[in-house]
Amino acid sequence: MRHTANAHAKTVPQKVVDHILRTCRELEGMSIYTDELSQSLGQIKDICLLAGGSCGGYILDGKKKDCALIPFSGGDKLTDKGLYVCCHESMGIDSAAPSILFSKLKKKMMQSPDGENLGILEDVYFCPNSGTIVAYELSDGFFTELSGIRKQLYAAGTLMNVQKEALVLNRT
Repeated sequence: MRHTANAHAKTVPQKVVDHILRTCRELEGMSIYTDELSQSLGQIKDICLLAGGSCGGYILDGKKKDCALIPFSGGDKLTDKGLYVCCHESMGIDSAAPSILFSKLKKKMMQSPDGENLGILEDVYFCPNSGTIVAYELSDGFFTELSGIRKQLYAAGTLMNVQKEALVLNRT
């Protein structure tokens, strides 16, 4: 009796991923396009992070606008060509909610609410659907950085207090 290969095929369970995280460093320098016409707006110079713990938008350094804010939208799509945004109307940076630029945060010491040093901020992970900051990537300094070892601090639901010398996480 012959069995065909399909007669004994088993279903292999697939791992389901809820969402893929986006990082600030991944987006820096990436081309940004309008969704409708695929018209280039320029390149992402920086990421605007809101005090409430989410991504507020992309700071554009491009052909048509200089240092304009393109608001974040859950409908933005990241491809191998660049980032396609739903909203291509830029806003003035001052008109946004209380915010800070990623470039001002990276390489600063991050501390717990108790004052414990957690590490140096290297990157910020956020959810592309909601814009919510999910985690912070930290290093312990120069020698740890050379080894490539970094740690992730999962901090969804935390606010960050930006001080002169350090970033302090405030648990909500």
